[in-house]
Amino acid sequence: MKRRLEKQKILDQELAEESDFEEHFVEDVETTEERLEVKSPESEISSVNIFVKQPSEDDIQSETSEDEDGKLPEKSFQEVAVPHRERVQDKFKPSILSAVNFDPEQSALKLQKSMQNSNVDEDAIIFVLASHTHSQRLKIAEEYKVLQREVLQTDFKSNLSGEFRNLCVSLVQDPVVRDATYIRKIVQGEFRIEDLVGILAWQEANQLEEIKKIYHAMFASDLELDLENAAGRRHVPVVRVLCSEGRDEDDQGALHHWATVEHNANWLMEAIQEEDSEALKLRLNNVLSLRSWNLLPDILDLFERKNGKDLSYHMKRMIGSKIGGAFTSLFFVLDEPSAFYAEEIYAAVDGLGTKDDKLQQIFVRRSEVDLLSIDSVFRKMFGRRLNKVVKEETSGSYRKLLLALLGT
Repeated sequence: MKRRLEKQKILDQELAEESDFEEHFVEDVETTEERLEVKSPESEISSVNIFVKQPSEDDIQSETSEDEDGKLPEKSFQEVAVPHRERVQDKFKPSILSAVNFDPEQSALKLQKSMQNSNVDEDAIIFVLASHTHSQRLKIAEEYKVLQREVLQTDFKSNLSGEFRNLCVSLVQDPVVRDATYIRKIVQGEFRIEDLVGILAWQEANQLEEIKKIYHAMFASDLELDLENAAGRRHVPVVRVLCSEGRDEDDQGALHHWATVEHNANWLMEAIQEEDSEALKLRLNNVLSLRSWNLLPDILDLFERKNGKDLSYHMKRMIGSKIGGAFTSLFFVLDEPSAFYAEEIYAAVDGLGTKDDKLQQIFVRRSEVDLLSIDSVFRKMFGRRLNKVVKEETSGSYRKLLLALLGT
């Protein structure tokens, strides 16, 4: 946290005299059809919104393809030969692992017995939910429907109450439905770009497509347009990056990975060295909207190592401090995901009242990814362990279930 604050202070001082170009950056916002138009970095366009849905890949494709000998260049990939996932300081330590000797029928029976009478055995429910992964919980829910002839979510809603009920439902909910529902709350509430980044960053293309479909089916509205309207001009480019449908997904091996990383980093650096803000906008569009989530952290890391300053600095300098700053949260979650979510948990519990929706969303989403890492980073950043925060901010069975998800 201290490192980020010091870094931000330096950037703000360096950029204090710079003019903001965000008005130029988002003027003449295109219609959906116009944003689908293919544009190349060399296009002579005076004013263009760079974060279109499907920008041209022609230029960058030529740089990442084979050389004259028909082989991918190899000269400097080894200097970044450790993938981002293995390199990040916080690592990835989940708190929930798959149950050994998994028996969905027995678990379903436990849940059935726990809600047989008015005196609900909430401890039994906590044990079943917190000792299985999400995929195992879905199988338990299927068995429960066979045994009880009822939907598990429905019985949770009927027999439980408060935030404990909400958390139990979330743990057995289809993740696409859960995400679509949470995004609707973001749209209708006080919009924070960090909330959206926490949901959509790292989403696979097929997951994003399903979320959009479910959102439209549930709310009769277009997810991306709703988000753009809620986000405001400053954050529209970030929304479009997060909602990009053309992102690479294929894993083509280590050599191709590092070749693509090298060429994308160099491609961005060329526009910066030439002080060409229009080229930088269009190249950012290609890189941020099309490169896979696994490639982006390595591209950003190599760019900073070669250039001496991170991409955010140059975006603020050449495009505008407000637009560049809007991407801070996205770059943060790409660089140090556990630290990003640690800050989001702090935001959920800081001040009067607890933002339970946010707290639950993070615990449910990250328990099988890096919740233990988040706990460790949270302690380093804020001087407290998450179990202490949970005990201070929650109570009853709701507290017990959050602690169980944390593994304590």
